[in-house]
Amino acid sequence: MVVLNKVNALSFFFSIVILGQLQSFSEIEFRTCAYKTFGEQNASQLLQQYGKEAQELVGIPKSNFIPIKVISSSVSPNLCDNVYALNCSGAVFVRNDLEKQSNNNPGLIRLTLAHEMVHRKQFNPRIGTFKLLHPDKYTTIEEEADSEAVNRGNCWRCTLEFANFAYSEHDVRQAAQKNRACGYLSREKLLEIAAKQKNCGALCRHHRTACPHAN
Repeated sequence: MVVLNKVNALSFFFSIVILGQLQSFSEIEFRTCAYKTFGEQNASQLLQQYGKEAQELVGIPKSNFIPIKVISSSVSPNLCDNVYALNCSGAVFVRNDLEKQSNNNPGLIRLTLAHEMVHRKQFNPRIGTFKLLHPDKYTTIEEEADSEAVNRGNCWRCTLEFANFAYSEHDVRQAAQKNRACGYLSREKLLEIAAKQKNCGALCRHHRTACPHAN
């Protein structure tokens, strides 16, 4: 679990193992268990739109799209306070107030959900856990999820907004050290990527519409 103002992807993982029945569980069955644990209510239409875009960005076929769910109020308040989004066995959940970021930080929503959808692709129901999609390029699932989300998102403004919620390489506090150990990209690394994207004039449709002269 990660602290809200110290991490960029803000995700949390669980794998479900039930009495040795792991091999017989399908992806859908894993998600059903996750929904029962974290909540079955669909997120808002706006967040569903971002969720569909995120799934398309990371290469999930439309026929295999899943809805974004809201973290249930019955889930531990400590967990809800500390994350914007989480992935449980391939299912994606968000805090209801994530939508409030849509005016000032649409990039946070866009890349957070893209990050979670990379995790969805990483989840392997045959073994009930997450595995790297590109072990030749990345060393941790968080590094891969951040990197793939940012690169596929291809928008310097999104990456800049995402960076504002990342830990700093100069932060020596325990939360930052944990995020570093997990492989989350640092604020400084994300700012480097944002600068390269800006030089290429890379903007998503959200930022082209909001700031037509931003590039």
